[in-house]
Amino acid sequence: MSTTLIRLPVERAHQLKALAAHKNLTMADLVAELIDAETNRLGISDEIGLGYQINVDRLENGVVRFSATEIGTFQWDKPTALNVSEALERVTDSRGGHLDIDSGLEMRRVGTSVKVKNIETGGERTFAPSIARALATNLRKAAL
Repeated sequence: MSTTLIRLPVERAHQLKALAAHKNLTMADLVAELIDAETNRLGISDEIGLGYQINVDRLENGVVRFSATEIGTFQWDKPTALNVSEALERVTDSRGGHLDIDSGLEMRRVGTSVKVKNIETGGERTFAPSIARALATNLRKAAL
């Protein structure tokens, strides 16, 4: 999982820390919550997506396509996409690992993050919990 540094004025950093503490969240989870709220409010969450080469699309034939750097591209029918979404939520919420032969993915918890592995190629990528949850939401929305 890659991270980046965001420079803030000291006053804003203190506000961010206080708000995170008040909501009992990590600063990363608070920033994710704020980004999700604002992109939803503006109606641009589908347009912006999850960033950094992670894409979820519903194709014209109803198939859900998921692609992410290091993992690859997958196309699933709606039930399989929903199963992947539910599995991601379970793993993110520390309810065990998951191997889904139909989807071609293995998912497991690594620390607080979620590692997703392409069963066929061995390619894998680690997602922050907030990204894994957002990915699960996007898969569910594409499948419905």
